[in-house]
Amino acid sequence: SLAEDAVLERLNSVLEPSRTLTLAEKGGDLSDDDSRKGSEVKAHTDFLVFATMNPGGDFGKRELSPALRSRFTEIWVPSVTDPSDIDLVLKQALSAKKNTSDDSIKVLDVKNQMLSYVNWFNNDICGKEMST
Repeated sequence: SLAEDAVLERLNSVLEPSRTLTLAEKGGDLSDDDSRKGSEVKAHTDFLVFATMNPGGDFGKRELSPALRSRFTEIWVPSVTDPSDIDLVLKQALSAKKNTSDDSIKVLDVKNQMLSYVNWFNNDICGKEMST
């Protein structure tokens, strides 16, 4: 994570059952009920958090604290390098908004251009060919 630890730790209270965040920066006497109401934000009942993160070993990145990390379900996803997998992901993502057969042709063209770019980038920039 590249985020400051203090910022990330503020998420803990939002992920608690009370789902609240106290805005200490707002000032005021937090012992006073009226002041506390104005500086406390409660998450909507439908509030959800989805998060992604690269491993903390990358340059400049840090691991999440155990307290914050324990609030998430971790799923390790390896790099997608198989062209048929990338093709499937692009097809699904790009097809979600199509309305006509003309849109289908545009989606296919965009998908092919994206695959072509990924292949070029992997070969010419990274020196690593996509597996077939």
